[in-house]
Amino acid sequence: MQTTLLGTLPDAMNELLVGMGAKEVALSDLPSDIKDRWLSKEGWYRIQIFPKKDLNDLTNLQEFINEVQSVAPETTDLPIIYWESMKEVIAAFQKAITIALITIALLLYAIRRNLTDTFLVMTPLILAGLFTMASTVLTHTAINYANIIALPLLLGLGVDNGIHMVEKLHHSLSEQQNIYQSSTARAMFYGALTTASSFAGLAFSPHEGIASMGLVITMGIFWIMVCTFVVLPAISKLVLKDKIA
Repeated sequence: MQTTLLGTLPDAMNELLVGMGAKEVALSDLPSDIKDRWLSKEGWYRIQIFPKKDLNDLTNLQEFINEVQSVAPETTDLPIIYWESMKEVIAAFQKAITIALITIALLLYAIRRNLTDTFLVMTPLILAGLFTMASTVLTHTAINYANIIALPLLLGLGVDNGIHMVEKLHHSLSEQQNIYQSSTARAMFYGALTTASSFAGLAFSPHEGIASMGLVITMGIFWIMVCTFVVLPAISKLVLKDKIA
């Protein structure tokens, strides 16, 4: 019991005695690794600035960086590195999505040999993307490094459904069939339902990034199906009616 209760007392008393005998610390007394971090060989001291606001808020982060760089434009460290890397990632994904949409349109035209079919396939794809982004704003779901990878997945799913639906609409309109009673429509619906239910489970993850990715993909699949099953057939009846007739 004496060892358990008082075993660390001698060390604690020794540390207290050393602390009571503290003296003024000079620059030469500092360890070299600490001194080299805060003092350059040319005699320049490093200054560290601490924000008074929470930098997890992007508005506060941008305000803090602007205020610091207005005084010292060459300032750098983790807040600036995070901010600049975030802008680069966003710019890269914007460029990638633009290139992907253009490439998809060109490939569709090369395969279908028809501007009308290319337009019909691309319409639900673009509308679903816009509706998904609007839904993230309404649900306060921020686009981050984790869920931004959902956008390429949605592009692939949207193109696939659009091609199947346009191909089926050509036959259904010419034969006066109900598109929603076809096996193609049922396969697309249940396939999307299976995919959505799989990703919806990620929305309940305790990890915020994975949860937001599951939520974005689920919303994206929902809007893809709405645009494919509602918007695309309505536009197709207007666009394809004259050609079929």
